[in-house]
Amino acid sequence: YNVASGDYITVNQIADLTCEVLNLSPGDVKYDFTGGSRGWKGDVPKIKFNCNKIKQLGWEPKLNSQEAIKMYLIAMLGEINK
Repeated sequence: YNVASGDYITVNQIADLTCEVLNLSPGDVKYDFTGGSRGWKGDVPKIKFNCNKIKQLGWEPKLNSQEAIKMYLIAMLGEINK
């Protein structure tokens, strides 16, 4: 069974969320990507799991990818600031 949110999030969106959580304005940060248009060797640019099998059992995710990553970033920042 695949257990996932059913959506996906881009590296740019993760970087933007990180800036948001850190209260950085877009002009304060420059993103620098390496690895070319495909990313680094072995990188998978987009992963989206088929969760139909587990959803047929009644399971539904509580958060989408963006919500889950933002919650994680906030928790991680809280750990750093302890």
